[in-house]
Order: sequence, then structure tokens, then C-alpha cells
Amino acid sequence: MIENTLTGAGQFTDPIKVPPDHNLIIQVREVTATLSATLSIQQILDASDPSRPNDNSSAWLTIASLEGDTVPIKNTDHNGPGWYRIAILTGEYASGSAGIRLTTSPK
Repeated sequence: MIENTLTGAGQFTDPIKVPPDHNLIIQVREVTATLSATLSIQQILDASDPSRPNDNSSAWLTIASLEGDTVPIKNTDHNGPGWYRIAILTGEYASGSAGIRLTTSPK
């Protein structure tokens, strides 16, 4: 399980590895103020270090977005395998902070 709080643009959760027989579960909750940001779900296709990909790697690909100010809690399933993280990209943040929890569950 990964838990992080994102408070501005250019921030990322720690990555989580999702095995082929598991789903990624994303839980987002507001922490302070009204969150006005787009949360990007990112997947890495090629990690040079199989134990943990480089946070700054250009191989991270945005595969979907969650609008942070629509619903305080969202659960989204994405199929593995791969490494996933949540990001607030440059230009996608206005205010607030979001507590993020990433877990996996068997399919």
C-alpha cells in the first residue's frame, strides 16, 4: 500500500507495482480546502530498475485523469502488470491538497 499527500504541481505519489493477476485500486480524498487539480494516472512501460522505477523517467505515460474537484473519493480499477503512480502535472493545479492511497487487489 502506498499513501501520499499531493499539495501542488509537479508532485507524484510513490510508485506501486501491480502484478498481472491484480488490479490497481486508487482512493482519493480531500485533505485541505477544495481540491482544484487534475490527478493523472501514470504507468511506466520500461523501468531501468525493476525494484522501483526512476521518478523522473520520461517513460512514465499518462493513461487517464481524475478531476480532483468533482468527487472527494474515487475508486478506479486499472489492469496490471506494471508500475503506477498518481501525478499532479505542471499547469494542472490551482488549490488544495489530496490524500492518495494506492493498493492492489486480486482480479
